[in-house]
Amino acid sequence: MSWSLNAAGHVPAPAQSGAPDAAPAPDAAAVEMELYEALRAVLSDPKYGAATSSFGGSHVSGSLHAPDS
Repeated sequence: MSWSLNAAGHVPAPAQSGAPDAAPAPDAAAVEMELYEALRAVLSDPKYGAATSSFGGSHVSGSLHAPDS
């Protein structure tokens, strides 16, 4: 089995409506770290055979399957 994955996206900025009931702004760094950790959990599982992987974001970057150094 061979596989490859490439994805791109962004966390949208919250609406700046000034309304008192507006949703709080998402913490972009925290959301990015959550995505990194979720992807890392999947790709570090040996059953998927990930040979290389990387994540590059505004706040987080690094390998998704190799241990952090």
